[in-house]
Amino acid sequence: MYVWRVCVCAIVCDPVMGDEGKLYVPQEVVDIYASAVVPLADLITPNQFECEYVCRSSLALARSQD
Repeated sequence: MYVWRVCVCAIVCDPVMGDEGKLYVPQEVVDIYASAVVPLADLITPNQFECEYVCRSSLALARSQD
């Protein structure tokens, strides 16, 4: 008799790299996050600066017209 065990897990990445326009880590670390770590993650939790830096684009905030 065989017993199969299934492990369900998620890979979460919080790329603590910087904030307020300043990096806390060397550029090489950012490159590794962008090319190797983030693609493996199921969920990433960057702040706005980190998201923009890794994606190399600006985030525009939508404002309500109320």
